[in-house]
Amino acid sequence: PCPCVIRVSSRLNDEIATTPIEIIGHPTAPVVDGPTIQDPLVVTIEAEPAPPGVFERARASIGGPTLYRVTVTVRNQSTVPFGQIALSGQAVRDNDQLAALPLADAGEIKPGQTWEQVVTAQVPGPSLGAIEWRVAVSGAGPTVSATDTTRQRPVLLIVLVMFLVIDVFVLAIRFAMRRRARREAARDLKAAAAAAASAEHAGEPELTVSAA
Repeated sequence: PCPCVIRVSSRLNDEIATTPIEIIGHPTAPVVDGPTIQDPLVVTIEAEPAPPGVFERARASIGGPTLYRVTVTVRNQSTVPFGQIALSGQAVRDNDQLAALPLADAGEIKPGQTWEQVVTAQVPGPSLGAIEWRVAVSGAGPTVSATDTTRQRPVLLIVLVMFLVIDVFVLAIRFAMRRRARREAARDLKAAAAAAASAEHAGEPELTVSAA
């Protein structure tokens, strides 16, 4: 018996559907799942900070715009070449796009061949926390994607904030100590004035009135 089916796919083969049909006079059987077919293309992405100079590194260390070096590879693990591959990539944080990757046309990738491209992308400030890098490849069956995550920690900014907090704390202690010293000085001055007035009063001659 023959389980006859109709197979329909999109132009890029990224959407596939099958439906069984019945041929009159021909025995049929249930449609069974076929073998698992792996994706013909394998894509990877790797990103790392790459500020070119001292100023750029200092700017990145305080959370400013940061330049990244991004490596994208596409490997053809099928037995046929692919020449109409579309690539797209971006950097996102919480689904907000930060930068688009300027990926070039991969051209024809032969069986077993790996295509690689290294691009640079700048993430605008404030560059803090986790950044997700995404790449997608279509044109050879279902769309294949890959992600990479980088975390930006502005070390210099953290150090500056710590110094600022410590400076404010020291100033607050010095202010409290000076205020206490002024209060003690005022209290001592008041006590000294009271003691001087008492001594002056004690030194005055005592007047005696006698009756004739």
